[in-house]
Amino acid sequence: MKILIICAPQTYGCNTGMYSVDLAAWYFFSKFFPEATFQFSVLYPHKCDFGDNPIVTHPLLEDPDIYESVDRIVFWGDFLHAYDYRNAIIQQMVMQGLSKSECDAKHLVRKFMYLSHADKKLLNKVVIYGGTMLFNDSTCVQDTEYINDLKNLFRNCRRVWMREPYSALAIAEYTDNYTASFHGTDCAQLLGRDFLEALSGEEPDSHSKPQKVLGLFMGRGKMPFDNLVGFLDRIKQRLNVSLAWIDWGKKPFFLDRTEEVFSKFPELQEFQLTGRTPLEILANLRKVDFVISDTYHVCVNAWNLGIPAICVIDNYHENLALKVNSGTALGKRDKRVVFYWTYNASPYLLYSSDLQEDVKIQRRVEELSGLLSNSENISFIGSQMSRHASASQVLLADTIREP
Repeated sequence: MKILIICAPQTYGCNTGMYSVDLAAWYFFSKFFPEATFQFSVLYPHKCDFGDNPIVTHPLLEDPDIYESVDRIVFWGDFLHAYDYRNAIIQQMVMQGLSKSECDAKHLVRKFMYLSHADKKLLNKVVIYGGTMLFNDSTCVQDTEYINDLKNLFRNCRRVWMREPYSALAIAEYTDNYTASFHGTDCAQLLGRDFLEALSGEEPDSHSKPQKVLGLFMGRGKMPFDNLVGFLDRIKQRLNVSLAWIDWGKKPFFLDRTEEVFSKFPELQEFQLTGRTPLEILANLRKVDFVISDTYHVCVNAWNLGIPAICVIDNYHENLALKVNSGTALGKRDKRVVFYWTYNASPYLLYSSDLQEDVKIQRRVEELSGLLSNSENISFIGSQMSRHASASQVLLADTIREP
């Protein structure tokens, strides 16, 4: 069997979170289809050095007839069929000189990403997993070409699962099918814990460490770091932990806040969990016992390893919000919040509005230190995520195998 896996191009360099999504595809297909030949593809070329890793991508634009030569076409994760993403990659293709005009770029996007002119036999090769249209809103319906492309793809493909319930409901509406389940997981949740644990090369032993470690990364929000200092100081003391900086990524994908953060916690300069490649950075998660971050895939990958992650959400400085977290001003559905609520992990959300007064800070320190010490609660949330991922990957594998 020949399987084509279509991922999102990393236009601006290496994004560890996006890499974990793609790595999960390699893990999944290696595990369930060891006899198959599978190829990773992106729509257009991207310059990204992942170092020593198993993923090599091929641009679809350089092989226009590839869909005919494979047995399965798997769209894997990300915002591949979201409205804003559609418009963004059209503009990106013009900017890179890959298309002469937006009209030409749209034609290619519709051909490769939506198979808008394909027959039903070709569309039946398509499986879609782990994507999201979370930031779509009612204004999207005004673009009838986009909506018709979605309906044609979703109604005629082999099967589709989205990573969160909002998008799953949208699929039910576009297909007029309210009996099937379209709710899958984030693709990174299919990255097996056994593989992630093997990356570190050693079994962590919290009993042998003088202190447990609280890993910190802030790179997806502009909230003044001063707001978080008091909380971090108190929860460090309450849990008796040391603080480590998880070097998850840098510009242009993430804000560079190291100077600001290190000025408040100088010890972080000596305790940085860095890596030359995304694989090494992912392995570093195994070296911490708890996580605090404002970054979606830091938290997803931590929970996938059974490491409780406090996710920081800035709901106070609206003018500093980043579109990557919650879409446009019209679409205030934050992907981090949706993920946490989906798995009953919402008590681990830390809002910036909780950090404005001393009494609120103290209350959240007490609540969250209690949660981070509650192994039963952590196990419950992790088990939910694990069961969902296990069931989803079996269904996905069976669907791909079906003749």
